[in-house]
Amino acid sequence: MQKEIIPIFGVAIFFMVTFTSCSKKEVVAPAQKAVSTNISDLKTYFFSVSKIDTAEIRYDVKSQMFSVSGVDQISMKDLTVLFENSKKSKND
Repeated sequence: MQKEIIPIFGVAIFFMVTFTSCSKKEVVAPAQKAVSTNISDLKTYFFSVSKIDTAEIRYDVKSQMFSVSGVDQISMKDLTVLFENSKKSKND
């Protein structure tokens, strides 16, 4: 009787390890905080790092790019990241 139980436990442990190690867990990315930065704040920040007059800085809604003299300089997304990082570093 004892000789029959040992192989059964071995097989049971094998299947338990196999199925539990192969189970997939759903990975959920953390939600990103919505950033509500307005265009004038970004223009002011762009001025502070580039010293280009804010009157010369244009924002194109369609391309979502900031431009100077008709030449695209930086995307709103990239400028927003820089702006938010600069606010964090000032608070630290």
